[in-house]
Amino acid sequence: MLRVSYVHKKAALKTYLLIICLFVLIASDGMFPLRSFALIGLEEGEKPKEIVLKDLQGNTITVSQYFGNKPLVLLFWELPLSDSFLNYSLDELKFLNEFYMKHHEKDGLEIFAVYTPVEDKAIPDAEIREVRSLISTNRINIPVLIDEGFKAFKDYGVIALPTAILVAKKGTIEHIHPSFPQSARDAVANHIKMLVGAPVAEQKDKSAQQKEADSQMQISYRYALQMYKKGLLEQAFSALNKSMTSGNNYSWAHNLKGIILWKQGNATAAAEAFKHAMALDNNIAARINYAILLSEDGQYKESEDLVKAASYTRVDLKIRAHYILGLAYKHMKRTDLAIRELEIAESLFDVWTFESEDSHFYTFYYHIPLLRDLSILYSESGDKTKAMERLQKAVNVALGYDGSSATSNLNPRRGFMVYE
Repeated sequence: MLRVSYVHKKAALKTYLLIICLFVLIASDGMFPLRSFALIGLEEGEKPKEIVLKDLQGNTITVSQYFGNKPLVLLFWELPLSDSFLNYSLDELKFLNEFYMKHHEKDGLEIFAVYTPVEDKAIPDAEIREVRSLISTNRINIPVLIDEGFKAFKDYGVIALPTAILVAKKGTIEHIHPSFPQSARDAVANHIKMLVGAPVAEQKDKSAQQKEADSQMQISYRYALQMYKKGLLEQAFSALNKSMTSGNNYSWAHNLKGIILWKQGNATAAAEAFKHAMALDNNIAARINYAILLSEDGQYKESEDLVKAASYTRVDLKIRAHYILGLAYKHMKRTDLAIRELEIAESLFDVWTFESEDSHFYTFYYHIPLLRDLSILYSESGDKTKAMERLQKAVNVALGYDGSSATSNLNPRRGFMVYE
């Protein structure tokens, strides 16, 4: 852990940009509609596409043989990011399992849980074991299919995980439900009951079902976000360009475009995308990203001005802002100011880290490197006592970090997944 934490500061700065997608997802909270426009590839009323995948036993299952013969539910789902995150996929698996047990034999209801892997490549045995364990531990009876290579995921154009697709016995898509917040559960339950011809309870609140469809711009943006989270940068970039043909005033689309351009090595174009996002609505994530790029380019004064010109309400954003300022001042040889900013970030971290749902992630990528940098600054200023204190604190934090249980859950790409 200590070896990992002592990374070059440039790599630490890049980590800021890689996790900025977290902000994008948080900003999208509550934006997923309960129905309609939940897929890029298909819409309600259309026929579902063919699906041929292997199950956990290695058997090839042709799901499309049931289209037009039986009522059917497809659930695209994923493993939880960590035990501390809300897990809508597991919630919906349990929820649908009750309907499967009640209506499979009686009404012929078929449900298939299509597992979306962590990465677009051969699935490690450890990941399959984790899937098996989750299914077994929670007594899920629904057949699980493995979507290796994201084939079904891409064919259907899924924009949220989990997503449930309800196919009527006549063979057309009746309803699409992306995500699985508490507010959606009555609607999902009633739609499944209608699918099998069971009595439907009167809903108390139908306002959620009457939401207007999202604009094509936001639909394409969300699809781009899903592609980005899967590491499919070209597909994400293509979807972003599509979203911008429908409207060019969505700052989060420009922010994500900047992130992708940066990952592709085009810092100049990335900076322009971040500036565009800031110009639209003073996007804070884009501001932080642009400050990082300026700092990487040696423009420390400009980076300082950019960070100081904004106000930050969330604690994690405040930590980033003070950390960026501290590193900028360090390069500008303004050691006293650098120490002050990093001390503020440290004090905020001491309060915030135990309250955060993803404290392991921030401990690994921020807390330990911050203490390392602060120790170096104290040492350079001649205060060996404080330097050793911060170094010891970093060791204590590292020793308290449960790397064995969190390593597999701290894949940087998966770390961006946020549940409503």
